[in-house]
Amino acid sequence: MKEIIGTQKKAARRPALRAASAAVAAIFCGLAASAAQAQAQLEVPDQDWTPNAEADVIKLTGRVGVTHDSNVLRLNNQSQGGIYANKKAGDTYLNGGMGIEFDRLISQQRLRANAEVEGFKYKEYNDFDHVGYNAGATLDWVVGRPLFGSAGVKLVRTQPTVQDRVYQQATNVNGDRNNITSQNVFFNAGFRFTPAWSVIGGVDFMRSRNSLEVYKDTDYDTKSAEGGMRWAPGTGLEVDLVYRATKGDYKSARRYADDGSALLCGVNNCTKNDYDENSLLTRVQYRPSEDSRLAGYIGYTRREYDQGNRDFKGLTTGFDMEWALSGNVQMRASLGRSIEPDDDAVSTTSPETWSLALNPTVQATGKITLEPFARFYNRRYKGEQLTAGEATRKDKIFSVGVEADYEFRRNMFLMANLQHDKRDSNRDNLDYKANVFGLGLKVQF
Repeated sequence: MKEIIGTQKKAARRPALRAASAAVAAIFCGLAASAAQAQAQLEVPDQDWTPNAEADVIKLTGRVGVTHDSNVLRLNNQSQGGIYANKKAGDTYLNGGMGIEFDRLISQQRLRANAEVEGFKYKEYNDFDHVGYNAGATLDWVVGRPLFGSAGVKLVRTQPTVQDRVYQQATNVNGDRNNITSQNVFFNAGFRFTPAWSVIGGVDFMRSRNSLEVYKDTDYDTKSAEGGMRWAPGTGLEVDLVYRATKGDYKSARRYADDGSALLCGVNNCTKNDYDENSLLTRVQYRPSEDSRLAGYIGYTRREYDQGNRDFKGLTTGFDMEWALSGNVQMRASLGRSIEPDDDAVSTTSPETWSLALNPTVQATGKITLEPFARFYNRRYKGEQLTAGEATRKDKIFSVGVEADYEFRRNMFLMANLQHDKRDSNRDNLDYKANVFGLGLKVQF
């Protein structure tokens, strides 16, 4: 079942909200390269961050649930084939997880750490059964008044996304489990030479590896570095101007067509995914209160691939908002343009993606929290090998739903989620619809 951790209960969660908001803000203004190598910024912390002495030092969470998905592979009915030809489109699965979060102030330094293990058990699609984990630690550090920064590491093990499973039909003929492990290490720092002005910069390394040999083509490393200036007048406003350079190294050339079918890699029919990317970015963050935050970036990005007609140059942007509309309603919204899909699919193209997301949190009663959401993606795929008369692929993806939890006893929650997904594409057999419903139980201390 999709985890419904979201925003915790308002009355007992303000310290957690403040800590989460600070973390999200830092990450947004400095995201490490994701599994899809999305437009990312390094995590440079707030220049004047205030250690949160009220934050919980240790928080434990356990959960278990059951979920039904009407279209596990997110396929058009006509595309149901391959190794899953004899299976129904839908399936029911169990999942459970345990996690721990650590947040402690050590003098003027703040150490945050987390670890979570999660397991899935499917009724029909048992080759999707797996145990994953994520763990990480971040140290926000200060040396005297002028020096500040952060350093951290993150480890993740998971299975391919839903979108990737389409490709398994053609390439993973035995239905073997493929586990993806990724490591992310970063370090950044700032030097304040006036009360309002600082020099900032940092480096970042991301690695992703597949357990099955058939997917080794998609193994990659990314290395990033950035440097620039920050203006922080002390009014809750921060403005960064940075130059960022990223190099993406893939372990092999592509071996899959755009429809997921396998290709024989000869001398001339395979394309390497290696690229160099340079960006000039302006990042803005504004916090009018502890429960409200506005953040975003806008910049010019140029990405050049070693091979293939899919270079990109142009505007990249992203905006994110958390706003306390009232004591019971917290609105979250985001808008952005990137040059990567949100799914880490085995892709031979470079989709240009506009995305919009709305996700309010409503404290309906003292014990019931509702989180409706709506997400929209508009994608145009660049770099395809088009045949005569064939149009460039364009997709529109919609996702709407609601998540809810009910605190029936102290620190014990009943959870429920309902979701509808839809994709409209100009390519045959790429449309899909899916409905997801889940129930679960969560315990948190």
